[in-house]
Amino acid sequence: MESSGPAFPPPVPAGLAGPAGPQPAIRVGDRERDAVAHRLQDAFAEGRLDDDEFDQRMRAALTADFCNGISTLLDASQWSFINGDVSINLTRPPVGEWILLDAETWLERDGGGIAFARMGDRAGYFGRAVQSLVIERR
Repeated sequence: MESSGPAFPPPVPAGLAGPAGPQPAIRVGDRERDAVAHRLQDAFAEGRLDDDEFDQRMRAALTADFCNGISTLLDASQWSFINGDVSINLTRPPVGEWILLDAETWLERDGGGIAFARMGDRAGYFGRAVQSLVIERR
């Protein structure tokens, strides 16, 4: 049976301090995605992954980046979200083309937080993704 864990504070209040004026939305970009893709491509080129294994792992890695986006608690037109990093742990490769992302976000009053998700497919849960977040008012 899963424990509900410690009680965390409620979502960030409207008065969270942040820089005045509009701020650009910053998130994991092409460079970071390319780094993940490059590592998987290297493993594929070295023969450590076959076509199916490469596709499965690439799909899982790209899906993991959506934790914060699908579990956001704040209005994106008023708040910017920076994914400081993302960690992905898999117990097995995903099965099939579809990946479930059962995501949740925890926010702190100081502008930090984490987004995390259980990753599943037609055979059940197979992994977890965690993102460190920095949140600022636009």
